[in-house]
Amino acid sequence: MTRRPQPLRIVLEGVESVALSVGEYEQLLASRRQVGGQSARLRALGEKIRRTDQLLSDLRGLVDKPVEADDAESLRTAVAALLDRHRDTSA
Repeated sequence: MTRRPQPLRIVLEGVESVALSVGEYEQLLASRRQVGGQSARLRALGEKIRRTDQLLSDLRGLVDKPVEADDAESLRTAVAALLDRHRDTSA
């Protein structure tokens, strides 16, 4: 396993700094953009997980109630309405 290259440390007006080549600086900027994009995707996925968890919880609430044979249609209607509401909020 190779060691990561260490940046050149310099002191400018009493402040310790790091000197990067133009290529290293551009690579650093590109890496920051990639991390920013990944962070945005993770936030979006986290929100989708929260919405899906809420949907599953709401569905669980519907199906946990005892259903008689004549209530099956009302349960189907309630589930369909819940799914429609979930689709509307996730768009």
